Amino acid sequence: MQIRLRPSGGRGEYELAGSHGPIKGSDLYGLELEFDFGLDLRIPLYAVADVHDGKARIRLDDPRTNSHAAKVIAALLLMPQPIREIRETGGTARAIDFKRCAFSSIVVDVVTKNASNAVLRPRTIVAINGQAASATIDVLNRFEFIKGVWSGLLGASAQLNNALAMHQGAADANPLNHKMLIAAAEHVLSIPGASVLLTQNLALPVDGVGALMPPPIAEDDPSSPIDVNRELRKRLAWRAERGVDGRRFRQAVSDAYRYKCVFTGESLPSLGKGYLPGIDAAHIYPWSRQGSNQVTNGISLSKQMHWAFDEGILRLKYAAASSVLVIDMPADIAGLARVAGFDLDAYVAVCGPIPVSHLPNDASLWPSRKSLALYNELMFPTL
Repeated sequence: MQIRLRPSGGRGEYELAGSHGPIKGSDLYGLELEFDFGLDLRIPLYAVADVHDGKARIRLDDPRTNSHAAKVIAALLLMPQPIREIRETGGTARAIDFKRCAFSSIVVDVVTKNASNAVLRPRTIVAINGQAASATIDVLNRFEFIKGVWSGLLGASAQLNNALAMHQGAADANPLNHKMLIAAAEHVLSIPGASVLLTQNLALPVDGVGALMPPPIAEDDPSSPIDVNRELRKRLAWRAERGVDGRRFRQAVSDAYRYKCVFTGESLPSLGKGYLPGIDAAHIYPWSRQGSNQVTNGISLSKQMHWAFDEGILRLKYAAASSVLVIDMPADIAGLARVAGFDLDAYVAVCGPIPVSHLPNDASLWPSRKSLALYNELMFPTL
């Protein structure tokens, strides 16, 4: 599905186009729209899609105080504001000048929808100019970079760091003020040297891993929202597991759980002589500003149970109003297993309360309630 810019009397109008799985753009008409960035941040758009004078359009709740999705996402990602009239972008046919371009579409996934609102996850932005040049920005990569910038990645001047702190504060504000977010982004970009440094990082290198490349752009996406969330979690987990911090996380989780699988209770340490342990340190929710590599955001799982956890075959949660951790199986899995001829016996056997002996001796290192809630919201959205 796309939020698409369509010419309208010289100045472009935005509309919802295409579908995501069984959900069509028209299914979201009349619902308040919201952007989700992997549960790190949610941005209300203060807008609804509908049909006006026979034409599909996205209308702002209050144009005096709110801005269209293209401007809001550009501000969050510290990109210059896009232009709505394509012929005014100028440029050449060879390359995009991000200081003068239009966003022809924002490709989105539908995360959840209910009777009043729809949550959309931006996936890619297509920037164009009046000379038929185009560029695609992977929103996840860009937002990863912005979070790093907020954390001091640039080693910037005090002036730029202060401006970035104001930008982060505007993005985190509740309620969000579109105009303040845009003004904060423009202030950051106005600081000498900031604009060049930030726009150079619009296309981030991806270490040659094809699974992390931006998906193809199409109006219709046959994948289901649940499939998309699972793929997102895999992408984020891959990032969180790399590097020195990832190695420290693996060791800390393995030590805390005494090389036991928290689901089965099996002890699977290394056999020595170069043999690897039989357990993995699995991230629960791998991408949060609170620190993805804390032990409380991890669990120790056998290879088999790690796969089942990542694929949503098994779900981990706290029993209501208690400190008891429970494993269960989503309702649709049994039906899918019957059709595929998949043997679920080993997974059904571990369902139920987790014995305390499977968990770290130090209860402060048990799985974080917040991480599990974020993980379950990501993996098992309601539509």
